[in-house]
Amino acid sequence: MENNILEILKEEHIEILQLLNRIERTQDLSTKTQVFEEMKQKIFSHMEAEELTLYENLKEQQNENALSLAEDAEFEHRQIKDSFEMLEGLEFNSEEWIEMFQDIKSSIIEHVEFEESTLFAEAKEDFSTGQLLHFSKNYLETKDRSLHI
Repeated sequence: MENNILEILKEEHIEILQLLNRIERTQDLSTKTQVFEEMKQKIFSHMEAEELTLYENLKEQQNENALSLAEDAEFEHRQIKDSFEMLEGLEFNSEEWIEMFQDIKSSIIEHVEFEESTLFAEAKEDFSTGQLLHFSKNYLETKDRSLHI
């Protein structure tokens, strides 16, 4: 059976959190760099596709709560992207970099908890199972395009 968008997003959240933990545990600089780049690519394509599919559909609802939640989630995405930009200006794996990375990881964990508890509950209320399945197709296509840019 095909997964709906919420199930796909949860699976990707787990994968991203595992990569974040792996970056923290990895001592070898080359491996750490490689895992960091993989995680960054996954999280950026995830956020972009999520905004263009799930958030966009939530914002189109005639529902103030859905609109507010989608806007809050987009704001958190911008904060995470801004933090990654600041991280780029630091020497990889320096003390400052590690501190900023910890902040980013905390922000991502908080964002995932917000999405999976509050935003996903709203999506389940607003959309049918068929709509959520359709969104998953759009999500995967959008994500695939962003990975190949």
